[in-house]
Amino acid sequence: MLPYINRLFISLSVLSGIQARSSLRREQQSPSCTDISTPTTFSLGDISYVRVETAPNFAITPNSTQLVFEITNNANGVLTGCSLINVQIDGQWGDDSNYWFDCMDKNLEVDGNEYPLQTNAHIIWEDWKVSVNQSWVCDGE
Repeated sequence: MLPYINRLFISLSVLSGIQARSSLRREQQSPSCTDISTPTTFSLGDISYVRVETAPNFAITPNSTQLVFEITNNANGVLTGCSLINVQIDGQWGDDSNYWFDCMDKNLEVDGNEYPLQTNAHIIWEDWKVSVNQSWVCDGE
């Protein structure tokens, strides 16, 4: 017997309550570096939510929940993608409450120089609360 798979897709309009927060490393940066650091807000787009569940009588339950989105830093325009996933093993969902997922790394250009930019995202699935951290070092600061 083939497993019964239930797929659930929720569009952006349903997830509009997701809150994005950021924390940036900022220490006496040069004016051009400061300009790309404020405001410390993000815009989310192209959000997809997928939850896959098998029938309860299926021997192995490879259930999973995934949230995928694009995120734009409103201060510097950098667009990157994030994919957050949780998997159910032996009937228990993993505890990722303290886990920060790595998003796609990008480079940030300031005055002709490129600086590596790292983005991480955290989710509390029960509350549908997403937090974002994006950091970079600009001009050695």
